[in-house]
Amino acid sequence: MMLLTGARPGEVLVLRWEDVNTQWKGICIRDKVQGTREIPATPYMLHLLATLPRRNEWIFSSPTTATGCLTEPNNPHTRACKAAGLEGLTLHGLRRSFSSLTEWLETPAGVVAQIQGR
Repeated sequence: MMLLTGARPGEVLVLRWEDVNTQWKGICIRDKVQGTREIPATPYMLHLLATLPRRNEWIFSSPTTATGCLTEPNNPHTRACKAAGLEGLTLHGLRRSFSSLTEWLETPAGVVAQIQGR
């Protein structure tokens, strides 16, 4: 999700199912700069979210944490990257990759800044 939206790790971890608007295809992200921002959700993003289990109100839930949401994704992320042969790719690197991809697509910088909450 971070690669597809450019969101910060902390913004993704606190997403709730109520933040996803399937009718208008948007996601409400709580950020540290503006408070909240609404970003577009592609059909592919909505498809990926629909495959996640709905254990509680959190999109990225965890049955083993006291809060019920995933709090420290670094270890699973590192294991997944190692299995895929992508060692050294950080969570924040996914945000930077989104920015690089938008440059390649020649997306206007202002649009990218709004989506990323900069």
